Amino acid sequence: MRAVIKAMAKVKWLNAIIFGLICISSTSVFALDVKVDAMAGYFSIDAKTNQASGSVSNIGSYLVSVSLPFAHQFDLNVGYSLIMSKGIGGDLAYGIDAGVNYFPFTPSTSIKAIDDKSFLQVSPLIKPFFGISFHQRQYQSVQTNYAGFGLSVGMERKINAAFDLKLMTRYVSLIGPQSAQASELIFMGGISYGF
Repeated sequence: MRAVIKAMAKVKWLNAIIFGLICISSTSVFALDVKVDAMAGYFSIDAKTNQASGSVSNIGSYLVSVSLPFAHQFDLNVGYSLIMSKGIGGDLAYGIDAGVNYFPFTPSTSIKAIDDKSFLQVSPLIKPFFGISFHQRQYQSVQTNYAGFGLSVGMERKINAAFDLKLMTRYVSLIGPQSAQASELIFMGGISYGF
């Protein structure tokens, strides 16, 4: 009898876990609410090593990323950043970005209702967010890799059913070899396309 009760308890936990995963993923995997962002803007980089320090700032920061909404108010995003010291050209910094954005006041994506003959999509006009992220950078001029964490704050403003205007500020603290440190402050704007 105890074996039957234990087996039933395991089945209940398994069903609860499966139900929870379905609820979490129902806003993203089944609805396929993927967003692609293309952004550009201003950057300021400060770097220091044991021997020297320096800084550079200019327009020339570019980002392409893919976001997948989950758990109603979160976006999981992965992207690639490129920073050019002269806007287009000059020294390069590039690397992978991965993070999570939290939308405290709105859902991270549109709410959709579909049946045989109709389609309803409700989208908040303005969606503020903040996020935490991991970044890897390769600085071309010094042939060195850096890695670190970043914080971002921004907003998305609905343009039409598929496009949003996206504005973001991000601060990244990076650590490299032999006590080298760098920080990036980036102000970006661009378009987010949802499909």
